[in-house]
Amino acid sequence: MKRVLFVCSGNTCRSPMAQGLFTRIIAQYQGGGLNRGYEICSAGLFAADGMPAARAAVDTMLQYEIDLSRHRSKRLDKEMINNADLVLVMTRGHYLYIIESFEGSKDKTFLLSDLAGYDGQEILDPYGLGTEAYQKSAEQIKEMLEKIIEKIDLYIQTDNS
Repeated sequence: MKRVLFVCSGNTCRSPMAQGLFTRIIAQYQGGGLNRGYEICSAGLFAADGMPAARAAVDTMLQYEIDLSRHRSKRLDKEMINNADLVLVMTRGHYLYIIESFEGSKDKTFLLSDLAGYDGQEILDPYGLGTEAYQKSAEQIKEMLEKIIEKIDLYIQTDNS
């Protein structure tokens, strides 16, 4: 099982949208089998555990036929980092926080845009900015995930590979 962890600040906007989009994209890439071979999770650096996804995130994901209504936020911890094979973050600040705070995270933590070939581009934080900002963030994430899907396995270092 390959474990991919998406991380943002509060785990109510960007990372749950990325989790949902990646789940959908990987299923399509694999010919319809949902998450075959993947465990896809999300967390937030400063999340309050148990918060629902932002209403605008839920509404935006419905446009992609993805249901975030049952999502509950989780604060990033050492166990999540240790269990992940690949950690994808939304901003350079997230990247720096993780590699400085969690020993052994550097080789498996990447800025999403860097893997997609958009060197250093950060995913807009839509929190509190309205529906259009959520739609823009979702589109950025989707575009980047589609760019990395064919080479995702190159970045995942698992013991069972």
